[in-house]
Amino acid sequence: MSAIPPFASFPVLPLPPGLHENIPEVNAKMVFRRDPAAYAAIKPVAALTVPDQIATFSYDENHVLRHDDSSLRYFVDPPVGANLDAGYENWPRRDDEHYRLDALLETYARAVDSGKVKEKPNVVTWRGMMTKIMTAQYEDRDEWEMNAMILDGTLYLEDNKGVTYLNPHTLKSREPLELTPKRTVTEPQRKLMYTGYAFESYCTVDHPSQEPIVGSHEPDVNTNMQWCSVVQTNLGPWNLVLGGEVDCVRGRYTGKNDGNYVELKTSAVVRSDRDGKNFERSALKYWAQSYLLGIPEVVVGFRSPQEPYHLEATQTFETFQLPRLGLKAGWSASACLNWTNAVIEYIHQRCKAESPRDPLDGKLFRVMYRPRFGLQVWVLGLPSIPSIQDVDPGVQRIGFLPKQYWDWMQNRMNARPV
Repeated sequence: MSAIPPFASFPVLPLPPGLHENIPEVNAKMVFRRDPAAYAAIKPVAALTVPDQIATFSYDENHVLRHDDSSLRYFVDPPVGANLDAGYENWPRRDDEHYRLDALLETYARAVDSGKVKEKPNVVTWRGMMTKIMTAQYEDRDEWEMNAMILDGTLYLEDNKGVTYLNPHTLKSREPLELTPKRTVTEPQRKLMYTGYAFESYCTVDHPSQEPIVGSHEPDVNTNMQWCSVVQTNLGPWNLVLGGEVDCVRGRYTGKNDGNYVELKTSAVVRSDRDGKNFERSALKYWAQSYLLGIPEVVVGFRSPQEPYHLEATQTFETFQLPRLGLKAGWSASACLNWTNAVIEYIHQRCKAESPRDPLDGKLFRVMYRPRFGLQVWVLGLPSIPSIQDVDPGVQRIGFLPKQYWDWMQNRMNARPV
């Protein structure tokens, strides 16, 4: 096995002045390493049960949470040749948001109170967080970090996006350092992001009986609006509650997932073997995102490779068939599922090991993944907590959980028979 590089060799952001975080020395016992071939060979595979929808919610045009289906959209065939650049100059530039669990936790609590949740989960998080974990073995470029808490035995994971306070010189110096700006999205990248939203607009309407707009028109892009599904499922021995956006429904919506949920994606048109390999690699995230939420169908819009971007073709893929593309691209669905099962166990174990004498409830942990290196988990020292809590000071929190949710959980725990 190759030697483990020193912690300071990894690109990280320095601490803001006056804030310190104790980062443990890196050693083999603390790093959970990826091994796709080994995880692909594990039998039986840690299977994912069919996700059971326990609730839905909407974000309206102002991104205000609503416990209804008002933002649900319905699928229509998009016009071939549609202009995916149209309206880009009018797309509002919103600052990156710190995506809290608040809406998911509020919706989950309502589902519990209404009797729709039959089993206490081992993990509660957004579908996007679980997708990052599931695909990490094949991720060679993007690093990520999550904050973690355990409350009443349930692991909560949230993105640490935009709040990366790690100081590679912490163990050597306490001198204050300037905060390195986080990586920004370039204008070409932002325009490609917009083409995806434009494609969604061309593919969706407000009512199941509504006909698609005929003729040339601009897409109506409002990324504030989302319709989200909250599901409960099992991955191996772990019970998961996951929340995530559903792009649209094919046909009518009956109040549950009837196998007609649709995920919408865009990709450059395939014109060479290299293009084909890139698409097969992208299919990994298409599969993971859809599979975790129980979405059986992915509709891909293939755009022109260069500006001006136009829709050249569409193709529909069944989610359970996408791993066949993975066989050609070198990724294995079995490896992803077995790795995720092992990672959940590892995070639970590390949290307990980092706090052997004290109760876990309320403690904050950091989960860090670096490509080609592995996964690391450690407890955050008390001085680090404001860096997480003060992202949105308008909400009272214990750790990163809203105090209102914390109190709700405490009441449920206290109400149990002794």
